[in-house]
Amino acid sequence: MSKLIILGVMTRGNRLLMPSDEALLDGFPTDICPAIEELDLDGKCTIYAICPDPKCHFTYKPEFKDGSPIASYPTYC
Repeated sequence: MSKLIILGVMTRGNRLLMPSDEALLDGFPTDICPAIEELDLDGKCTIYAICPDPKCHFTYKPEFKDGSPIASYPTYC
């Protein structure tokens, strides 16, 4: 989310991004898990799936089948 806010500020007034701006934005994590690791914080990271339907946005908790460490989510809402 913070990456989108910074991008919005940097491109305000139709300003083009400089290579240094793009490098800065590329350094932002895409989710919280790398930030937790980088800052050496204690915590558990759980990734949820969200229905993309604008009328729904139901949130799905990850399921781990047959002892697999890989989460699975419903294909359809």
